[in-house]
Amino acid sequence: MDHEDLMVEISQRLKEARKSIKLSQQEIADLSGMNRNTLARIEKGKCFPSGKLLWVLAVKYGISSDYILTGKAKEVTRIEDLLPDIPNSKEFEEFLKSLSDKLLYHSIMSEYYRIKKKSQKNGQPKKKSKEEKE
Repeated sequence: MDHEDLMVEISQRLKEARKSIKLSQQEIADLSGMNRNTLARIEKGKCFPSGKLLWVLAVKYGISSDYILTGKAKEVTRIEDLLPDIPNSKEFEEFLKSLSDKLLYHSIMSEYYRIKKKSQKNGQPKKKSKEEKE
């Protein structure tokens, strides 16, 4: 199997998995903190997801990353199946959303500080400390 065939198979498995949980590309993009166009390109086989994104999509879809890559692994148990007696599932969904938002915030801030540090190393002026100003 060549690279293009593998990309097509992976993209088809991802698209089928998303549709099986009845979510749109935009909904998955919002939940995952990614751009919908990126997901569309992945589902069309035009680009390959990073390892981190592959893992995020596997978790969101309730499948294993092995299944995404090979088509041979079984589906993993979804959290909804593990916790059927949640008193108010809406509250639980909101909790998960807030957790996702916090993780996205930390990811964004980490990237911001990484870029800031890199720009300072590349000769971008950094802010002077109080001692340097005096």
